[in-house]
Amino acid sequence: MANKDYSNLAQDIIEHTGGATNIIDLSHCATRLRFQLKNSEKADTEYLRDLDDVITVIEAGGQYQIVIGPHVADVYDAVLAQGISEEGLQEDSIERAGKRNLLEVFIDVISGIFQPFLGILAAVGILKGIASLLTVVLGWNISNNGVFMIINIMGDGLFQFLPIVLAITAARKFRVNEFTALAIASALVYPNLATIVATLGENNAAHFFGLPIQLPPGGGGYLMTVTPIILSIWLTSYVERWIKSWMPDVIKTFMVPFLTLLIIVPVTILAVGPLANASSEAIASTLTVIRQFSPLVYGLAIGTLWQVLVMFGLHWGLVPLAILELTQTGTMEILMPVQIINFAQTGVLLAILMKTKEQKVRTIGIPALVTTLFGGIEPALYGIVLPMKIPFYITCGVGGVVAAIISVMGAKAYVFGAQGIFQYPAYINPETGSMYDVGVMLAATAIALLLSFVIQLILPVPKIFAKENIDKVNFDKEIVAELREL
Repeated sequence: MANKDYSNLAQDIIEHTGGATNIIDLSHCATRLRFQLKNSEKADTEYLRDLDDVITVIEAGGQYQIVIGPHVADVYDAVLAQGISEEGLQEDSIERAGKRNLLEVFIDVISGIFQPFLGILAAVGILKGIASLLTVVLGWNISNNGVFMIINIMGDGLFQFLPIVLAITAARKFRVNEFTALAIASALVYPNLATIVATLGENNAAHFFGLPIQLPPGGGGYLMTVTPIILSIWLTSYVERWIKSWMPDVIKTFMVPFLTLLIIVPVTILAVGPLANASSEAIASTLTVIRQFSPLVYGLAIGTLWQVLVMFGLHWGLVPLAILELTQTGTMEILMPVQIINFAQTGVLLAILMKTKEQKVRTIGIPALVTTLFGGIEPALYGIVLPMKIPFYITCGVGGVVAAIISVMGAKAYVFGAQGIFQYPAYINPETGSMYDVGVMLAATAIALLLSFVIQLILPVPKIFAKENIDKVNFDKEIVAELREL
């Protein structure tokens, strides 16, 4: 389906979201087109929901979201080809932020920064998992095997220079010159920066005009850090705009980045970085305390509510925390309980496809089933599970039970790996070779699949396209309204 022409769909989407002039911003995640519209009332939601290639339409996190499915990137490109250019979108995002609540702004910023590179992050996570597997099975390591060395650096390089990747996506989100952002990030990950600062400290010279120069603990400097560069680029958006406002055009090309770097890099190293590091450590400590207090309650709560968080885009708030936990501690636990929930959907979809009499359910269900195997839940969630209602409750319940088991068993990930059937190498302990976490997650997968399948096989399968039943559009509106009240 990669060669399918989506130009007509793109034209329909633009026209029925109020036209090009009504579109303020556009991005996409794994399954959704995410619009920010001047006036969402101009959008014809019912028309868009009825389009063959649209699963549903929702408004969440201050965004107008059109759920497309796994071919969303092709549709996104088709929309851009109709004259909606990324560069041409209005550059008043900060002014717009003031018109939305803080939660909407936070979710929008986090999703905009992290979503573009989650695919490659998963890819390098698989490579790191393969490297761990090679160590366990063959005894290869970076000092005795060149094949291992190359695989390991492919998997490790992106994490080492994560601030550079975040600088690019943050620059796009905050409308900052990308090359200026790259220069700032490059200064933070300068080779041997930690060693240089340590030497300065030994010579009583680790200061900048009397202000102390402090780096993150651990000896790695700003390698693998998350929060400092994001806050730095956000601050840059204000500084860069201010300098542009008075700088003569004839020297803007080099003087704007010159003055921006002269201000931002010292401020980041002296103030923003230490503040971000302290905040990150406080958040990580708080989450650790919560999980240690009751892993059962933590797992049950996050597992039961995970699909609701996904519906409203609130799950994005946990992604940077998970990456932060991994880079600071070498393991990731915060998102472990929800890594298997997609298999709960796989189970109910298998049962539904075995029992349903509706051809359209089969048409939607088969590709949605395949998507769940690779970790995607949204096509199944919006296309079948949520409209049928009963399967939604089953997956929430099973998700809560399985997440509680994972949390109580203390399963960990050692890399930010892929989802679905490719996730398991991420759970091999690279230092000890222990397969404990792999075993826990494989058992959880089997429980999620079998439990959801059996429950749905016993219970009736509702019809969602028959005329005598509640239609999908009204149900979507009803369930979203109910969840907002909760």
